[in-house]
Amino acid sequence: MSALCKTAYAGPGIYGNQTIYCQPRPKNVLDINRGYPDAVACNVTFFLNPMNPSEPTNVYDPIFHARCGFNQDPNFYCTIWPGDKFISDLIDYQLKLMPGIWNKCSVASRGIEVGGCAKILSESEVQAHIKTELLNTDFFDIWP
Repeated sequence: MSALCKTAYAGPGIYGNQTIYCQPRPKNVLDINRGYPDAVACNVTFFLNPMNPSEPTNVYDPIFHARCGFNQDPNFYCTIWPGDKFISDLIDYQLKLMPGIWNKCSVASRGIEVGGCAKILSESEVQAHIKTELLNTDFFDIWP
């Protein structure tokens, strides 16, 4: 998550000039909660135009195929992206907390270090942060 952007997401734009822009979070074109009988292509919508951040760009990449993981069924599921509802809700929840905690503690500390957030934030707030970090870091493999 980018702490510098309101959307908590940043990436290179369409200009190829190595400039990083704040962008809406990328999300799946397909429903991530629906299982498919085979490894369908999971196109991802990015918002790459910094002059028009609401302009969607659907990206097809052979890497983004539905995966079969440790599910209760044999179906294939698309991997989660930061703009998909489940992780997006967790990110939004944390963004609401940030204005009040920047000068109180380090969210990244998870309460382990001196001034850690575990002493200030509720258990559900700390859990939301840890879940988001886990999904954001390893989203290719964890969701399916």
